[in-house]
Amino acid sequence: LWELRDPPKRFRELQEAIGASPTVVNTRLGELRAARLVELDVDAGYQLTPLGTELLRLFLPIVDWSKKWAATIPE
Repeated sequence: LWELRDPPKRFRELQEAIGASPTVVNTRLGELRAARLVELDVDAGYQLTPLGTELLRLFLPIVDWSKKWAATIPE
């Protein structure tokens, strides 16, 4: 979901961004599509559905919190 927060991405773009094997990416995309969080636009690539966008918005406060928390940990 995180990698699809910006413009749609093609399969190879997602694979490179995630750094996973094609099998893993294909499996995850299948699961996300079945959950109706991601859809495939033939022209643009994979993108979040409205439901996926809503879920991502719910994650954003956790991302902000984790950045603040990480900043408090000594190196």
